[in-house]
Amino acid sequence: MTMTAGFKCSDGFVLCADTQMTFLDYYKSERSKIRIASTSNCTLFFALAGDVDLAGSLIGKIIAAVKDSSTDPKDIRTAIETKCIDQFNTYPNLAQPAVMLIAHYRGAADPEFLKLVPPVVSPVSSWICLGTGEPLATYLISDIYRPSMTTIEVASLAAYALTHVKRHAYGCGGASQILRIDHRGKPHRFMTTQHPGDRNPEQENFEKYVVDVDRALKPFIFNTIKGELTTGALESEIQSLSESIRAAATQRVRLFESRREEDAAEMQAIAEALEEGNEGEKS
Repeated sequence: MTMTAGFKCSDGFVLCADTQMTFLDYYKSERSKIRIASTSNCTLFFALAGDVDLAGSLIGKIIAAVKDSSTDPKDIRTAIETKCIDQFNTYPNLAQPAVMLIAHYRGAADPEFLKLVPPVVSPVSSWICLGTGEPLATYLISDIYRPSMTTIEVASLAAYALTHVKRHAYGCGGASQILRIDHRGKPHRFMTTQHPGDRNPEQENFEKYVVDVDRALKPFIFNTIKGELTTGALESEIQSLSESIRAAATQRVRLFESRREEDAAEMQAIAEALEEGNEGEKS
């Protein structure tokens, strides 16, 4: 009961997930579905879908095996595959979780993007989505995503998709977790709070904008596909759509302008403080 997705980008990778955990269809809570582990030979980034306990067990075993492995990427990959096979053999009658794994090696080897569904380990060529939100997320993402996009662009696309998935897909909800991973293997949060369940005004404003634009588009689509369409009617619908989107986008523009003003004021205050300090030292 989840939605996780991972993407290759021109300057790294993006992992994202909702944070709603559903237990036996009658209890839910908010927990992180993205895990990070750093060892002496690589950094591992996981995003999980499916049984939380089984996924946690698999991730823990992989981390331990990688720590004991050599720095050779082939040995690390073998250790990962071995633990996936062990997991399947240990729990052959249970539905196995699906886990995305991005492995950043300490040497010169390129990072690996893998899908783990014990006992199978398969490479991911561009992007992948897992969980109950997969059908809707695939519909929203597939016509937009390109591997040439930057992590900032893809993170915004992930936030857009998660907005709709959390509203409409069964078992998905909570806050969105979005992680940008640069080519050095360094993680960067994107509109993400420190802990699942924390209020995030930036994310809330983004999701409100996505919903407002979607509500503006739906009447336009319907009114231009029902029956015959005249040039005058089309122009009227375009004008109405433009006004609706402008109203939603204007609020978002004002938000960014306000932030820029606040940042400029903060930088000015810092500059003035530094200048006063320098003058004090001279005197």
